[in-house]
Amino acid sequence: MFDSKKWLILFFVLALLGSIGGSLVAFLIMDKKQKANVKTPPAAVVHVEPVVQPVAPPPTPVVAKVEEAKVETVIDENIKPDFEIVSREEWKAKPPVSAMKPHTPSVITIHHTATTPTPDKSISGKLRGLQEFSQHEGQLSSGKTKPAWADLPYHFYIDVHGKVAEGIELNYAADVIDYDATGHVRIVVEGNFEKVEPTKEQMDALFKLVSWLSNKFKIPTDKISSHRAFMSTTSPGKNLESRLDEIRQYAWKK
Repeated sequence: MFDSKKWLILFFVLALLGSIGGSLVAFLIMDKKQKANVKTPPAAVVHVEPVVQPVAPPPTPVVAKVEEAKVETVIDENIKPDFEIVSREEWKAKPPVSAMKPHTPSVITIHHTATTPTPDKSISGKLRGLQEFSQHEGQLSSGKTKPAWADLPYHFYIDVHGKVAEGIELNYAADVIDYDATGHVRIVVEGNFEKVEPTKEQMDALFKLVSWLSNKFKIPTDKISSHRAFMSTTSPGKNLESRLDEIRQYAWKK
């Protein structure tokens, strides 16, 4: 028998279930739409500044401080000659006619005049004549033409009697045409020693003069030489050249 009450309950239950199901479906649809409308925020952009490594300045160049070499010439002013020297004032020298080159004596060079001695002429007269020739253009015994020099070409002159006279001042180089005489103390001995022997008086004077110069300027004996050591010449002549070792030994002993 049809039970209307049961069917009514069943209908009510089905209706309730349908309502719940519709509500659930509607909720799910709304939830989906809401999620679809929610925008995912963009990922945060982190601005990273590039790391710039500081550039070190180039190293300052190391400049070595070079001290200028100072060459100190040892001159013993207390060493005086124990022999007489005729000064420029005494033989009445003229002043130089042109500029002269300063130098420091470091070599002793021995020459001869290659002329016949004139024993009757004073050493002062010989020096004045040599200066007159030196300060004007002229011809040398070799045949070469020389210009006018500032002064005499020698620092000392030894005559036939062994007298010594001052030529140019020691702190200036002599004018020559054949080699650089800077540093040379030039000594000339009167005579032609290719032909004759130097006199005893001349050798005594030469020993003393060279010894004094060597000690005063601290010039070693291996720097005591002759004209021919620096150019092709017979000067100071074979008879004086052969006495060089004696001269050096005398200077060394002193």
